[in-house]
Amino acid sequence: MGTFRGDNIVRQCYLKVRELEYFMFGIQAGIECWTGENGHLTYYKQGQSNICAGGRGGPWANDVYYIGK
Repeated sequence: MGTFRGDNIVRQCYLKVRELEYFMFGIQAGIECWTGENGHLTYYKQGQSNICAGGRGGPWANDVYYIGK
């Protein structure tokens, strides 16, 4: 969906996702925001990862956030 810079990556992504009226998103590699209309159906497709850090994902791994409808 997009790349964000700065200290508030999660908040920036959250605000954009709310604007799109989706209710889940993932942060990958510290700067990438991922979301989609059917994210709640696919977020677990690759299984769990142990390489995420600080709530900002990791290389090819997402910290996933559920923000509700």
